[in-house]
Amino acid sequence: AGAAVNNATGSTAQPNTAGTGQRVDNRGTQLFGVIENEGSPPSVPSGPANTSSAAPARTASAAAGGAALPAGTPEEQYRYAFDLLRRQDFAAAETALAAFVKSHPDNALAGNAQYWLGETFYVREQYDQAAVAFTEGFQTYPDSSKAADNLLKLGMSLGNLGKNEDACTTFGHLIANFPNASAVVLDRARQERKTRGCS
Repeated sequence: AGAAVNNATGSTAQPNTAGTGQRVDNRGTQLFGVIENEGSPPSVPSGPANTSSAAPARTASAAAGGAALPAGTPEEQYRYAFDLLRRQDFAAAETALAAFVKSHPDNALAGNAQYWLGETFYVREQYDQAAVAFTEGFQTYPDSSKAADNLLKLGMSLGNLGKNEDACTTFGHLIANFPNASAVVLDRARQERKTRGCS
């Protein structure tokens, strides 16, 4: 319940904040990068750095103070946001990733950016906001390479909010509908189901 209520992820989500702040357990909360092979940013085309007349909309989400994204191509902006994440500057990464998704919703990297936005909340144990971000990532970018990852982290966020039944449903959906997801994601989903006593 910080003063900064992040509207970038959209507050139109169902009121699922009843369990906000209620940490059921700390099992698996430090999972940044648990999906190691999935964790590296996709290879982005390294075109010429055309920063002169690029993105005037770069301050789209400067409401959080300062320019969220530097001028440049969407690929350069994504790399900038991801680099903040890699340096574990999660608050700045949150702002930059939210700005990226808002500025480039149809870009090929938007699905990845939305997933990593969820991670910025998850690693700070802001599971309610993480759940919203992962849900939006799955619903908005169902064909993204991060769709299964969104479901995994959504289930884990719900579990950490004490919503075990919803978490179990999410893991079940992931296992049933994404049989070709990476072995790391599927194994983690099965492990979470077992740990949480899902039927």
